[in-house]
Amino acid sequence: TEQKILKTIFDFYEKDFLQNHKNLSIFRNPDGSYELYGKYTITSNKHKKWVLDYPSNIKPKTFYNIKNAVSWCIFDNKNRINEANRLEQLDQKIDSLTASIKLHNTLMDTTNDIDTKMIYFSKMTQEEYTRNCLLQELNSLNNTVFYWQTREFKSQNK
Repeated sequence: TEQKILKTIFDFYEKDFLQNHKNLSIFRNPDGSYELYGKYTITSNKHKKWVLDYPSNIKPKTFYNIKNAVSWCIFDNKNRINEANRLEQLDQKIDSLTASIKLHNTLMDTTNDIDTKMIYFSKMTQEEYTRNCLLQELNSLNNTVFYWQTREFKSQNK
């Protein structure tokens, strides 16, 4: 009975803590998934992508990077829909360009024709440049989220 009392007290404080801090809460579950703000769930899938699911979404969103999935949740939680949408677009474009760069690199290595190699090299170079530009924009969005979260944590600790 003593354990039941302790469990009841612990459960009460845990619920109270979660309710008061749900705008700051990011938890990792034992199964490796993450819960954010009491409404978003991020899990890893078999394709090494991160799947984001939340109640108002009919179709889960997929991100190639967990950092981007978390940033999307923070933008959405702050009702910054344009930034969330842009972050999702950038994530998808970067993932696509990464695959295309790998493909062109493989094709370039398998051909013996110099002209064909130059075409693949040119495409790969353009894709790398585009990918780097998109990564800069994505990093800027992620840095904005990091700044917000840091500021929010500091204000909660005062």
